[in-house]
Amino acid sequence: MKSKLNILFFLAVTSMTFSFANAQETEAKKGNAPILQRVVENKYSYTEFFTLPYANPSMKYKQYNHTLNEVFVGGEIRDESSAIIMQQGDGERYGIVDAKAFISRDKYSMWGSASYNNGKQKNMRWNETSDFLLLYPYVMGDSIGGDSKVEKYYFNGGYAGKIGRVIWGLDASYKATLSYRQIDPRPRNITGELDFHLGAALSELGNYRLGTYVNAYKYKQKNVIEFYNEQGNLTLYHFTGLGTD
Repeated sequence: MKSKLNILFFLAVTSMTFSFANAQETEAKKGNAPILQRVVENKYSYTEFFTLPYANPSMKYKQYNHTLNEVFVGGEIRDESSAIIMQQGDGERYGIVDAKAFISRDKYSMWGSASYNNGKQKNMRWNETSDFLLLYPYVMGDSIGGDSKVEKYYFNGGYAGKIGRVIWGLDASYKATLSYRQIDPRPRNITGELDFHLGAALSELGNYRLGTYVNAYKYKQKNVIEFYNEQGNLTLYHFTGLGTD
């Protein structure tokens, strides 16, 4: 028995938002700054806390005064004695490799990142579809569920430059996920998520910067469930919300 659900979700949002960010454009020495100074600057509480203005890529021009490249290798563990959201399971285990770079120059800034996650979500029930919180309530589910192996890939890159008083910037990212199980029921989900930002801002407004940006977003998922047991299979549900299927 094979049940297939192909989901295509497209959202294109053109938003005109006015963002005010403190324009910290003090020029500093670029080449000889100590590595500790660069790390402290890039982890500064202001830029870590006020993230909303940086949805506009032009606001990332001189976000940091120094170039910094980082590589992170680690893991992430979540355990719940009772699942808060049973469709997302009661725990997860991930190994993570993450690389980031920010290049600061006099007339432009560039940034990029790439990451890979490999692990599993534990004891998922009534959900065989990836990205449950995004697609709920339109998901496939069954009463058995189980652990799900997951691989995640993420790539991002952007550029911001200044022409006269105008700063312009663009940012693009792509995230892909592969999720599967090797015992019945056997989902095999492949997702793709593309996000694109294009923005502009005025560089000289006293202590403030006025900007606007547009955002385009596309999401796609292929959700396939298979059974290898020839003795019979359980019922699959395509949930549609409010206890209906």
